[in-house]
Amino acid sequence: MLNEEQEDWNGLAGRLSEIYRVREQRTLDLVADDGVPFQTVADALDIVENAPVAAGSQPIGMEMDKLDITVRLVTPNVWNARCREPVATGSNRHASK
Repeated sequence: MLNEEQEDWNGLAGRLSEIYRVREQRTLDLVADDGVPFQTVADALDIVENAPVAAGSQPIGMEMDKLDITVRLVTPNVWNARCREPVATGSNRHASK
């Protein structure tokens, strides 16, 4: 799944290129559900690492520019984690002088 849409493995690199080539911040959160084989996660990481700047295939012999996407691996345990103390408190209001 990519952004809650079913994605074919063969089209994943091109889809990542469409999404991330226009972004300044290129960070992808990869959620690995329980029971997903390690090799599947490794394959996904490989596709992300090699996602081309331009969608489509490169001519033979041409070096491909990569998007340089940063991946944050998110495990199911993070959703159940609880902080003992709030990290930040306060309101949206700015103090006036």
